[in-house]
Amino acid sequence: LVLLIGGLTLYHRLLKSRTNELKNAVEALKDSNNRLESAVQNDLLTGAKSRHQFFTQLADKRFSPSPFVVAVLDIDGLKHINENHGQYIGDMALKHLATQLRLQLSNQTMFARLGGGEFAILFDLSDNSQAMRKINQIQKALQLSSLYFDQQVVPVKFSAGIGCYPYDGEHGEALVRIASKRMRANKPNYGNFSANDHEPESMAERHWA
Repeated sequence: LVLLIGGLTLYHRLLKSRTNELKNAVEALKDSNNRLESAVQNDLLTGAKSRHQFFTQLADKRFSPSPFVVAVLDIDGLKHINENHGQYIGDMALKHLATQLRLQLSNQTMFARLGGGEFAILFDLSDNSQAMRKINQIQKALQLSSLYFDQQVVPVKFSAGIGCYPYDGEHGEALVRIASKRMRANKPNYGNFSANDHEPESMAERHWA
């Protein structure tokens, strides 16, 4: 009887230990899945939505009965910032723009980082003039909230272009291409390209190549 009780006690302890191990393994799996889902849905550096999420949302809006506007923004001179101040400050510039987008846009307006210094916004607006006013508002907010490093101001500005549904195209990918090309046309010194120069593709255009 003593041996039986001792055996049951040992078995109970072993079962409890294995149960705890299983619970810990399940929690670790949940945490891993949450991190993976977050990585798919959000850009790890800026907290903006990922390009995957943005294009998924665009696909969902195909055949939308209501007009909408796609805007593509790209930080001017990000390479110059990285070369002169270091990539850490370049990352700070990206976070700075993402913060202003978060502050200036409504919770219902989706914005995402497409890659590099390029972001995209999905406006549920009826015309491009409303979108441009909002983009100008974001640009002014950046000017009023400067990024400082080592007692120096690091200017963060961006160029932007927009595409309107259904006037500029009926497919989300076409709107992104148009917005990206218009953004590049608005880039400083864009006119210095000659006809033989290779114009770099934007991250948005590269996605659909």
